Amino acid sequence: MFQKVTLDHKVFIKPRLFSKNDYNAIVTALSEIYGNKVVPELGLCVSIDRLLKVGDRIVPQSGDGSYEVAVTFSAYFFCPFIGEIIEGNISGMTSESVKVSLGFFDDISVPKSLLPGNTVFDEVEQVFVWNVDEDIQFRIETGLKVWIRVKEIKFKSAATSDDSTEPVMSIRASMDESGLGAPSWWLEGEDQAEAEEDDVEDGEEESDE
Repeated sequence: MFQKVTLDHKVFIKPRLFSKNDYNAIVTALSEIYGNKVVPELGLCVSIDRLLKVGDRIVPQSGDGSYEVAVTFSAYFFCPFIGEIIEGNISGMTSESVKVSLGFFDDISVPKSLLPGNTVFDEVEQVFVWNVDEDIQFRIETGLKVWIRVKEIKFKSAATSDDSTEPVMSIRASMDESGLGAPSWWLEGEDQAEAEEDDVEDGEEESDE
């Protein structure tokens, strides 16, 4: 789900960072550039790991005291592989799809076609219901903890206008296989009831945070 990547970058160190030592000043500047940002084909940068190489300072004729330095560094990116199973919580839904959040990344959707078979949308309660058989139904509701399989990762095209509502990075996932969806679906009896309660409570706690 996370990968360590090595990158090169020319970073400007502003006077406001001069109170830090060189290493920390550069890491801070890199974090401001990459932290919680999506880099196409790499994913969402979650942290700067460490500096691997630092070049000589170059002082431009800006007059403000800033300097430029070329660095090689490693950073961790969130970008799950196709087919990977990840855990998240349902954050919302429409009649066409379910939205899933990981807490630090929200642009994950499970289209209706990739929900379990015999799943229908309840227009009154605005939730999906999986009709396992005549006697067993499971509600797919906001806050529910679920396991999903990554089917597609899409990065916003550079040709797309800046004012587009399309997310820079989005994931399409599925819940239509045995073992996917809420963990409580695959338990029985009292264990199932307890797990269903825990699934929703866990999701509500994470949403509050």
